[in-house]
Amino acid sequence: MSFAVGQQVLLAYWMEPPAGARKRLARRFVLIGIAAVSMFGLFLLSVVGSHLSAATSLTAGRPYRLACSLVYNVVYAAVETEVAVLCLRYARVSHHWLRRGLVVASLGAVLTLSYSGIGIVDACVEYGRLSPVPWEDLAWTVGDAGALCKIIGWTMPGWGPQLGLVADWLRKYRQYRTLHPLWCAVYRAVPAVALQPDKTFMGRALVFRALEFKLYRRVIEIRDGILAVRHRVAPGVTSAALERGRAAGLSGNDLLAVVEAAQLASALDGCGTGDRADGDIMIDGPPRTSFQEELTWIVKLAEVFDRRSVVTGLDGSRESVGSSR
Repeated sequence: MSFAVGQQVLLAYWMEPPAGARKRLARRFVLIGIAAVSMFGLFLLSVVGSHLSAATSLTAGRPYRLACSLVYNVVYAAVETEVAVLCLRYARVSHHWLRRGLVVASLGAVLTLSYSGIGIVDACVEYGRLSPVPWEDLAWTVGDAGALCKIIGWTMPGWGPQLGLVADWLRKYRQYRTLHPLWCAVYRAVPAVALQPDKTFMGRALVFRALEFKLYRRVIEIRDGILAVRHRVAPGVTSAALERGRAAGLSGNDLLAVVEAAQLASALDGCGTGDRADGDIMIDGPPRTSFQEELTWIVKLAEVFDRRSVVTGLDGSRESVGSSR
């Protein structure tokens, strides 16, 4: 009952200014107070009745106990019904996690009506000495699920936004790990690009601190390495990559990624052979105007580059593009 009243207080102060909320709640507290006093009085009468005599101890206080149960369940059902209606009403004008929380809380309020419903039915069955209802266990289970939904719904606006931060961190970590094979290949060819190279496996795998900075540095270092080796592409690599990429059904940025990955693989292989004055001119992918666009492209390039069979066979020493598809 206290939890149900707490929901009323919360909604009242969301709905109206403090003065209006206090006025609304005053009426509610009067009704709840009357119900509480009635329940307490009926409970005392049931206790007194059960001790009138040993012979009637099990039955003398039963009418009062059943009446106490009916008062509680009727009041509880009324409060939860109003909570469900108000939650749905204000969910329509709320945003994001608050809206989701109100919807879940409303669902919980509806489900917990099974508590009061089964309580009313039980009181009537016991008063009339009828057979217990067969679906009582199911009703209690549904009510328990409703109570859990209410707890989740009312707390969701607090912890819900944090899930977005976790998802964003996981996305950046996946991007960081995706860039690792390409970064290693660039670093082996041009060690000078690394500002703070990861020297241990744990340092590479467990990036809990400064992930955004390390991701930023990884993109910059890969880009610097590409610029350093772009003049070392072997002749014929570009045309071969285009031909085999198109044969594999690639187009647009997918085709550009395969061509640039093939050129980069050739350029990295040629780092120890000196300049290739007659080599191909390395492409630079689609136009990019922000770091996020640059990150997206470098990640795509790294994914293609990591599938070694996709970019192999284009300078006479590797396999074909089409075979990887």
